[in-house]
Amino acid sequence: MILICGIPSEGPVAGAVAAAEAAGVPHVVLNQRQVDEWTLALDLDGEFLAGTLRSPDGEWDVSLFTGIYARLVEPRTLPDIGDPPDPARLARAQALYQALIAWFEVAPCRVVNRLGPSATNMSKPFQAQLILECGLLAPPTTVTNDPDEVRRFAAEHGRVIYKSISSTRSIVRELRGSRIEELERVRHLPTQFQALVPGVDVRVHVVGEEVYATEVVSAATDYRYAGRDSEEVEMRACALPPDVEASCLALSAALELPVCGIDLRRTPDGRWFCFEANPSPAYSFYEDLTGQPIGRALVGYLAGDGTSANGGMGTAMVRAIENWAELKGTVRAVRPREGVPRMSDVVLEVEESHDVEGYPNLLAEAPGQELAVSVDTASLGDVEPGARVRIRAQRADPETVVAHPEGPIAV
Repeated sequence: MILICGIPSEGPVAGAVAAAEAAGVPHVVLNQRQVDEWTLALDLDGEFLAGTLRSPDGEWDVSLFTGIYARLVEPRTLPDIGDPPDPARLARAQALYQALIAWFEVAPCRVVNRLGPSATNMSKPFQAQLILECGLLAPPTTVTNDPDEVRRFAAEHGRVIYKSISSTRSIVRELRGSRIEELERVRHLPTQFQALVPGVDVRVHVVGEEVYATEVVSAATDYRYAGRDSEEVEMRACALPPDVEASCLALSAALELPVCGIDLRRTPDGRWFCFEANPSPAYSFYEDLTGQPIGRALVGYLAGDGTSANGGMGTAMVRAIENWAELKGTVRAVRPREGVPRMSDVVLEVEESHDVEGYPNLLAEAPGQELAVSVDTASLGDVEPGARVRIRAQRADPETVVAHPEGPIAV
């Protein structure tokens, strides 16, 4: 089961939801605008993280999620907060936001992307050093608030562009005309200046081990805002040279960003320059124009089942619905759950499966089978093989059954 967090009407979030629905991947959508409807309670005991995510539609043990797509916005920008902000709603929105990002930082599942690694985008000069280490080129660059330094740099390199050095989105512009005359303004804000690299833009989306490259044809300095310059944009899927693809994968790994958008430019003489790596790429813009299955690759990565956009989803998965059943049976074995600290698998020979009022029973066919039920080890008490127990459990996916937090109770 995966969790998709953000504003559902926003392109990348909507794309992830649509991809999950199309592939039959169990998923929960946390609409960040519904600040009054969601709560998150976490308990970190040593290395073991427990907790519950709740909404009016259900509640989910945080351990059930194999992956999280986090595309949250700063609470003050939520339209539901009001202008001026309603203090109570803003405080609640901020509390939910802080709880979520704290969970995402320590969650043992796949997270796209954690806040810590994403912070590398706060400094484009820092990113540039990692870009060079991964085998890509970076344009000659200066970061300064000295107008004379800018003039010297421009005299040396000819055509020069400028942009923000931080993660704040800015429009890339060429330094020319009236902008040269306004250079004194740079004293108030250090700015990044780079030699203009001629060539064709290529946006690369890395999703786990998948690489999707999009060639962008436009005369605009910043193709994202081509319309403002009365320019057109054409996009088409393309293939990267093997060494460039390997460098993009290496950069994704070095930045600890399993999903990222890397901005390249291929020069006429075949060199590849890299400008930056975006930790929260708006992949849907490129997917819509090229048909590349980036959203499906994202969902497959988060599902954690080795799914790729180029293959099937494997075992059919259960829809993401809240379900409970009361199981009775005999314990055949108790063993540590591999890779999950402080959890154990109770192998139960199921004799009875009863409905729990208000919930569908996805374990109705369990009687007569041996079933591994994952429980918190601390809840086991003295339960040993041969004991008859009663367990309230739910099916998390086709291969995983999880017990109620109260665990098994000897009959």
